[in-house]
Amino acid sequence: MMKQESAAARRTKSHLQQALLELVKNKGFHHVTVKDIVEWSDYNRTTFYLYYHDKYELSDALIAEKLSGLEQAVGSAYFTGQLVHTQTMGAESFALLHYIKQHRAFFDLLFVPDTLPGLVHQFPETIERIYQEQFSFQTLNDLPVDMDLFKRYMANGLYGLIRDWIQTNYAKEEQQFINELIQLSQAHIGSYTFFGQTKKDSSH
Repeated sequence: MMKQESAAARRTKSHLQQALLELVKNKGFHHVTVKDIVEWSDYNRTTFYLYYHDKYELSDALIAEKLSGLEQAVGSAYFTGQLVHTQTMGAESFALLHYIKQHRAFFDLLFVPDTLPGLVHQFPETIERIYQEQFSFQTLNDLPVDMDLFKRYMANGLYGLIRDWIQTNYAKEEQQFINELIQLSQAHIGSYTFFGQTKKDSSH
């Protein structure tokens, strides 16, 4: 059985990840050193190497942590097997927007030229994977489509709009953006079913 990570270890990792995030924003990933990270976070090298082999492993951990949180945010509105008709969609259907804005310091790194390695690819890939693996869709009026292509179309369209929202410094109000996404969904989708894992399952 895997030993549960202590609260102190989680806190230390979080501080190191936050240090990397701030440093990348200020000077770019390839100019950041382990020395910079430990000085910013007020730890020493021994502590750093206790958890990470190098800054690349720290970067991978930071990306994995935030994108895992994004996936959990998507599932937070549903229980497994839940059917949703788009005419009754609410703001909770796009809970990922609240998560993105809440973690804007991380997602703003999309527009740092020398950003975390892999981020610009892994973010849209995560959205597409969520659509492919956790949702099934019924098109409006049951029109027959290549569903794999349809999911890619929807996922990449959503990513493009989210990317624009981030790039404009979240100029559009979150609720307005959600309302627009609901209207777009209603124009293409009749209903959908969520098949991912979610904390809501325990109450059903």
